[in-house]
Amino acid sequence: RIDFVYSDVDFSNADWDYGASATIGINQDGNNALQYSFNEASILTGGAPVSAVCFDNSPGSISLEVTVGPDLRTPSNPSGDGCFSEENYTIRSGETVTFCYEVTNTSLTTTYTSQDLVSSELGPIMSGFPFELRPGASVWLSELKEGIVSSFTETGTWTAHNSSVSHASSDSASVVVLEPICPAEQIGLQKNFYDFESNDGGGTATNDWQWGVVSSDYPTALGGAHSGEKAWATVLEGPYSNLGDHSLLSFEIDLTEISGPVGIFWYQVLHANNSAYDFAQITANGDVVYSSNGLPDESGWTLHYADLSSYTGGLVTLIFDFYATTVVNDIGWYVDDLLVEYCPQAATDSILKILYYPILSGAARSRIMENR
Repeated sequence: RIDFVYSDVDFSNADWDYGASATIGINQDGNNALQYSFNEASILTGGAPVSAVCFDNSPGSISLEVTVGPDLRTPSNPSGDGCFSEENYTIRSGETVTFCYEVTNTSLTTTYTSQDLVSSELGPIMSGFPFELRPGASVWLSELKEGIVSSFTETGTWTAHNSSVSHASSDSASVVVLEPICPAEQIGLQKNFYDFESNDGGGTATNDWQWGVVSSDYPTALGGAHSGEKAWATVLEGPYSNLGDHSLLSFEIDLTEISGPVGIFWYQVLHANNSAYDFAQITANGDVVYSSNGLPDESGWTLHYADLSSYTGGLVTLIFDFYATTVVNDIGWYVDDLLVEYCPQAATDSILKILYYPILSGAARSRIMENR
């Protein structure tokens, strides 16, 4: 793009005014030039008065953005259409994600009349689709991928065509699948689940931590709680305070009857100014089981996991610890849908007894029942 700006193009003579007797262009060398206007009254008068004419000499181009997020299917949105701001998304094995592909025509003059989109995971999504993508316009579409069991990176390539040119753009987004607590043949069992809707989950809070309705307006990226309306946050409708101190949110978890692997899953949004000074961590009986140090800020609800297997057989004090300095604050820490899940001991005698109960004789059945 080249702008030609002139301070005065009004000579009170129609033969000369506004470039009517001029050639506008750029001299490349002694014999060649880029000509944009010749004897045309095409220079417009501004209000300064400054007159300008803009010519576009840029080639056509497009820009694709690929983002990823949760399954958005609802009764009112059965196809699950929607877009996100995340380029990385964490899930549990077997879940469904939605990929959004948004393309922008970055050209000033080129219109594309046909569209192709190819996914590295899903294959061709559209080919030769007739749609006019005009200069400056953006369009998007979304696709679901179900039953994901391993991490991967999705790369989308959008190609836009017209009768004379074709231009392509690619972008990627990643899906991270958390390792399951239990072996493949077992299913994890829920010990505790706190959605923080009807109550605060029994949390004890200091300083900035607040429980309540998450605004759909702040932070704007969230659009509300992860589920329902309520969650915990270091200040619900504003940035955290420059305390120079820790804000602590504590939960008591009873693992006295648990002997197998156990962990916590939770959704969070964390903005701490990308700082090693303001940080978030979770401790279990004083031991750090999660730390935000060195991690980027999150622009949407993100699933996390921490292993608590070392704390089975007793009570665990779980503390969400957020530290803020006295300078420079940010959105803070939002926490929702805290799940404590454990894996029962694999292939225990009691499980085998129940499994073989129907085919045993009465005597054997009595002995097994007695030994349970």
